[in-house]
Amino acid sequence: MKQRKCRFSHKLNAFSDGELSKQEFEKVQNHLQECPACQSELREIVNINSFLSLYQEEEVPEYLNQRILAAVRETEQEKVKFGFHRQLVQFSIAASVLISFVAGILMSDLAYTKAYAETTTSNLELGQETLYSYFEGGE
Repeated sequence: MKQRKCRFSHKLNAFSDGELSKQEFEKVQNHLQECPACQSELREIVNINSFLSLYQEEEVPEYLNQRILAAVRETEQEKVKFGFHRQLVQFSIAASVLISFVAGILMSDLAYTKAYAETTTSNLELGQETLYSYFEGGE
């Protein structure tokens, strides 16, 4: 089961860096005397900070800065191109769906008209005559 973090744990990094006000610093210091979880976390923070302090800051050569900036600009241009292509694909899909929908309506209307045209009037008249004769015979 995972242990809940202490309510002071978010202040430990600022505590180790000396960024807390005097009042907050004293609260965290008093809390550290009683909380083994915060003590352990503070030890980890101190170890990480001491490890990072071993690295020296070096000046980056100007040509490297220029190459990095050029790569960033190129990436931004590719994003713009990709965005245009994505919009073009989305538009093409929407147009295809719309054309398919309209074509389906037109084709179904054409099929209905053709089926209705093939129906002879004699069949319609036969149906009407049969219905009328039924009522006429019943009277």
